Amino acid sequence: MTGMPDDIFNTLRGFYDNPLFRGDVVKDGSVAARSLCLWVRAVYEFCLVHRALEPKRQELRKAEQEFEKVIHVI
Repeated sequence: MTGMPDDIFNTLRGFYDNPLFRGDVVKDGSVAARSLCLWVRAVYEFCLVHRALEPKRQELRKAEQEFEKVIHVI
């Protein structure tokens, strides 16, 4: 789930931001809907974190490459 397209991510944001799309609200309609709601919210939150960390992962890869160059010189 690391490469979610922006259009899907933005669609999930619409659900996530909806105050009626919360587990405690949806459960009144259906236990299954509550589970699906919680899953969608978890996927969205995972993608938020993943997208926030991507620049840091790129910096880490760059630093590791520079480190490898220095190690080979020594």
